[in-house]
Amino acid sequence: MAPVFKLSLRQITGIRRLLIVLLLAMLPVALTVLLRLTSSDGDGDTADYVNGVVNALIVGVILPIVMISFSTTVFGNDLEDRTLSFIMMTPAARWKIALSKLAAPIFIGAPLVLVSAGVSIYVGLGSEASSVLAVCAGLLIGVVAYASVFTWAGLITTRALAFAIVYVFLWEGVVSALVPGVKYLSVSAYALSVMHGLSDGALEAVADQTIELPAALIGAVAVTVAFWLLTVWRLRTMDVP
Repeated sequence: MAPVFKLSLRQITGIRRLLIVLLLAMLPVALTVLLRLTSSDGDGDTADYVNGVVNALIVGVILPIVMISFSTTVFGNDLEDRTLSFIMMTPAARWKIALSKLAAPIFIGAPLVLVSAGVSIYVGLGSEASSVLAVCAGLLIGVVAYASVFTWAGLITTRALAFAIVYVFLWEGVVSALVPGVKYLSVSAYALSVMHGLSDGALEAVADQTIELPAALIGAVAVTVAFWLLTVWRLRTMDVP
């Protein structure tokens, strides 16, 4: 597992990609500092901040884009440069290859997303430790689930980037807003629900976009495991050039 994991890390950590993602991850921090300097304290400001920065920006944009950037390429690069055939010839079990490939984008993406969000929440919500931990916990759930979905997408299609963008911004952004039941099949809803469930006071503004905490946790685990198993199945059945 270790050689595949290290290879995957090298493949997804190009200087240009890391720089772009790092700049993107800094956006919530910069915006939060700006808002903190120009806004007055109050419940209205807190609700606006949670809806605008936490929900719309961090969960709605930063989290999925960071994971799309890393996860869709973890198999995509192997398919393009034809190194997947060499990996498949190793004695490593297919589930170990899939697990290593899944771990790489989580290992890189999680610190970027969590540090960015943690600093933003620490500044934006008045240094409330419980809120910081709640947001980071929800985002970690989202990182793992998105990584599983997008890693699988990168293995089954060369248009994984397009698939991921449509999934996030159409299914989770538009459809889930119009059809309440879709929240039970939405990674962003899982993340928001964990945040709200762990710190409902500071994050009450997103209550209408959440589901029950147990359902969110079960859904996130189910999505992660299901798409990891789909990745294993694909590795076992695909014809590798």
